[in-house]
Amino acid sequence: MLKRVFLFFVLNLAAHAAPVAAANGLEPLYMVGVWYGEYQHDPFVFARFIAERRENGELIVIYRYYRDDALLSEHENVGEWELKGDRYFTRYFTLNGHAQARAQQNEYEILQYSGDELSYRSSGDDQYRDIVYRVKRVEPDFVLP
Repeated sequence: MLKRVFLFFVLNLAAHAAPVAAANGLEPLYMVGVWYGEYQHDPFVFARFIAERRENGELIVIYRYYRDDALLSEHENVGEWELKGDRYFTRYFTLNGHAQARAQQNEYEILQYSGDELSYRSSGDDQYRDIVYRVKRVEPDFVLP
C-alpha cells in the first residue's frame, strides 16, 4: 500500500511539475535553492519553515509551529512553484505525505529580493492574507532549529 501511495505521489508530481519559465523578462531562477523563514502564524503560534524550490518547478516546504518555544507540530507540503512577473504561486499536491484530491494553491506578491534575502506577501483570500514572509537563502543541508 505504501508503495502505491508513493508511486501515486511521484507520478502526480511529475505530471504537474514543469520547468520554471521566465515571465515579463524576469529571471525566476533566483528563487531556486533552499530558503529559511519565520513568521507569526497567529497571536499565539510562531512558525519556522524551510522551502526548497527546484529548477524544474518542484517545491518541498517543511513547517514547524511553536507556542511558548515548545514545538506544537510539523508539516511537510510537496508540490510545485511558479513565478510570473512579481507574482509567486505554489500548488501543493501532498500534505504530510497524503495525496490531495485537489491541490492547495497559494499566491504571493514578491516585495523584495537582494541576493540571499527575499520577501513576499500572501495575497490569497484565506486567513494567511497579507502575511509577509521574509526568507534567507541557506545551505542545502540546513536543519530547522
